[in-house]
Amino acid sequence: MMSNGPLVSIVLPTHNRATVLPRAIQSVLDQSYKRFELIVIDDGSTDDTCDVVKSFGDPRIRLLPLEKNVGSSAARNRGLQMAKGSFVAFQDSDDVWYPEKLSRDIYTLESSHGRVGVCVCSYRHIIDDRTRVVIHPNGEVAGDEVIKRHLMGSAFSTQTLTIKKEAMDSVGGFDETLSCRQDWELCLRLAQKWSFVFVSDVLVDKWESSDSISADPFKLIDATQKIRQRHRHLFDRYPRGYSIQLYNAGKYLAFHRHHKTSMAYASRAIRMDPLNWRAYVLLAGVLTRTIPIMRRLKG
Repeated sequence: MMSNGPLVSIVLPTHNRATVLPRAIQSVLDQSYKRFELIVIDDGSTDDTCDVVKSFGDPRIRLLPLEKNVGSSAARNRGLQMAKGSFVAFQDSDDVWYPEKLSRDIYTLESSHGRVGVCVCSYRHIIDDRTRVVIHPNGEVAGDEVIKRHLMGSAFSTQTLTIKKEAMDSVGGFDETLSCRQDWELCLRLAQKWSFVFVSDVLVDKWESSDSISADPFKLIDATQKIRQRHRHLFDRYPRGYSIQLYNAGKYLAFHRHHKTSMAYASRAIRMDPLNWRAYVLLAGVLTRTIPIMRRLKG
């Protein structure tokens, strides 16, 4: 598996992240699974990103500099067009893979049965000085169940995915029209055609600053509305999941002090699912201006 397994194409888009990029690249080069190509898409950076990538001098690294910034989804799709592997995986410029990530993912996918096209590993989500561990129990899960979990709030971050190339080709890559939640929408499309397999071991550190989380709640809401329009049959099939999405929109609006709009989304969440207790807590938090308490709630 370490040197004779299938080729894996790893796509890493980056834009002006030269200071943190070396850590992400090194975590890929340190993989125990050695048969991979790392496709770095320099998405119109104005810093010394290209020089940083070239400094590694590893023949497995392929660099594509873009003249202008096209966004992470378009950059990832450019990388997918270059991919030669029978599996694809994704890294981000500020995240870290554990050394066994690829070997565990590829072994798990190749050992799976039926129409399994996607492997999802567990991860640590590090936000400033706070850490949340997202654990997915081991096992294969049918697409319908994946969709249900996804709408109910399960988190499949891009860095945690390893996907059969044929599965990725079957859904056409990332949606470049979405300003955020592209990985979320991709998994909805994949789950309509393929089963998933999960690895309970934590194999990725996902780093994020609190300022970057839903910095623009209306961007999040716009993306979610577009996704619902394209996958309305899924949202209609799982109204509890749609209620949770409405609640999440209201929560982020409350964090940014859009109280009236937040209450409207919380009310819609309750109408969709009267048992969504988080929406009631959100309403109470907005009315009493105790929003900081909401940050402790997950989902």
